[in-house]
Amino acid sequence: MNKEIDETDDLEELKLPLLLKKYKKQLFEFGLLLLILVVLFSLTAVCTTLSRTAKVEGLRQAVQKVLSENGGLEAGDEEPINSPFAVSAASFTVSGTDDHAVIIRIPTIYGAFPAVFLWQETEKNAQFLSLATVNERINDSLIASSKFSQIAYWEKRIPKILKTGGAK
Repeated sequence: MNKEIDETDDLEELKLPLLLKKYKKQLFEFGLLLLILVVLFSLTAVCTTLSRTAKVEGLRQAVQKVLSENGGLEAGDEEPINSPFAVSAASFTVSGTDDHAVIIRIPTIYGAFPAVFLWQETEKNAQFLSLATVNERINDSLIASSKFSQIAYWEKRIPKILKTGGAK
């Protein structure tokens, strides 16, 4: 009987190194997979941060172009919009005033275009300035077809968007 126990112990001793070797290989593969995932998530975070900066600067330039054409104003710092509209809108302070320039994607019969509105803090109203990044001939046509529907709608919505977003 003791001999049988000794043989089982020997068998267990032989299986243990094989199991450890198997687990060691699985642990290495799991660690490698985890390392790859961490690297991919890190790259995604870096790319997102860099593209966010470029996006804000591009929007600021588009707003600045429209503001300079409409009274020579200057776009300042970005104001956060803490609402679902933040995906398709951005707000910038207007240097030297309490006003805000808002660029928002509005639908027209020709597709979505970025429109720039000026939120005048003293008068508590939004005024449509122009469509950004559109040539003048097309701009006039788009404005004529959208003036009483989409543009009027967004002029009324912008105060609520900025109020939700925390703009002053």
